[in-house]
Amino acid sequence: MIDFSLDESLELAVRTARRLADEVLGPGQRAHEQARAVPDGLRAQARELGLDRIDWPERVGGSGMGALARALVLETLGSGDPGAALALDALGTVAQALLAFGGPELLEEHATALDAIPGARAVLVFDEAGTLAC
Repeated sequence: MIDFSLDESLELAVRTARRLADEVLGPGQRAHEQARAVPDGLRAQARELGLDRIDWPERVGGSGMGALARALVLETLGSGDPGAALALDALGTVAQALLAFGGPELLEEHATALDAIPGARAVLVFDEAGTLAC
């Protein structure tokens, strides 16, 4: 038998994201669009809740909940404000590529550098030689 139900920790993460989407992101959507950014306080709130690093391994400050958790949380946050959902996830899928190609040390190195620049986002680029640049 296949069980498609979410475990308790994943349900809690989705409920937390739903609450943030309903109470903060949705009501603030127009303000975020007008400012072309999310407030630093909102970014800090998402970080405190662990939503921006939910799929990262615990050893690098994540929750270790995997790609399904990340997808469900982003989908839920996006229901309140799609732009803010992406803005709150500065490394996005780059995090998984950094883990795959360089391990936790590379992820931590780039995450630290990105955190030092307000509003920064990561983009992953492969050149013709297959060199990874972030």
